[in-house]
Amino acid sequence: MNTHPMILNNLQKCLLSENFIKLLSIAMIIITVEIPFNSWGSYAVISLFILGIFFGELKNKKQIYLFISFLILFNIIKVFIPQNIIIEKHAIYSPLNTTASFEEPELPDVVDEVGLQKLLSENEYFTKLDKPRKWSFSADSYWNEDAYSRQFDDLNFNNRYDLNVGELNNSSYYVNDSYDLYYPLIFSFKFKKLIADEICWKGILFFPDEKGQYAQKENFKIECIKTNEINIENQTIFGLDLSESTNLSIKLAYDGILKNILHNIQFASILLLLVFNLVLF
Repeated sequence: MNTHPMILNNLQKCLLSENFIKLLSIAMIIITVEIPFNSWGSYAVISLFILGIFFGELKNKKQIYLFISFLILFNIIKVFIPQNIIIEKHAIYSPLNTTASFEEPELPDVVDEVGLQKLLSENEYFTKLDKPRKWSFSADSYWNEDAYSRQFDDLNFNNRYDLNVGELNNSSYYVNDSYDLYYPLIFSFKFKKLIADEICWKGILFFPDEKGQYAQKENFKIECIKTNEINIENQTIFGLDLSESTNLSIKLAYDGILKNILHNIQFASILLLLVFNLVLF
């Protein structure tokens, strides 16, 4: 008895079964969006897919496989596209404390020289805050080696809330069940790999020189500097966000059409997956 046709028939039934296609589809979505899910676009894609699983019916299964093949090719290409690798840390900025101090990275002296003086003049309430100085834990760090860090492929935020600073979710920071107080924050950004041509910011940043000595650079409106003019690749910069009037805002900029297209590859991923949801259900 020839079992090959039977095996092929069963394999075809498996490949075209709704459960298998749904499992394969969620795997492709996770690979394309990339864990952790920390953007509104990724939330939208996952939410639409879950709705489709429970309330939708699969459309043309051959078209679905064609689109899955395209997503596989797209993800292979993404592997070879250069991207920024930025390790971010943040914490509540408080006066010097004997219980604990910031480590990996440590704060340069100039950060406290400037930070504590500005805190006294702009947000005096927090000069009395007695809190251990340590970087905040992040759930995103499950995917990193350091439990107190997050990895970004870009920086583009207008304020602290755009960065989803988890430390502010701590219930001890609520006053009358709201953010009545503007908690001072400190950030560190290590540029393990940098393809951006400019860094633009408003607020207070501290940059290292060739000798590793840090200096303050403060902008009162968004201004840019070429990354090849400063020493930040594989280096760490620090930022202070102490009050609403001097809130920190950072944006990386790119020269040329090609770099801008490559920089928006994650946006393209979200668009492709939204189309994929339409093809699926």
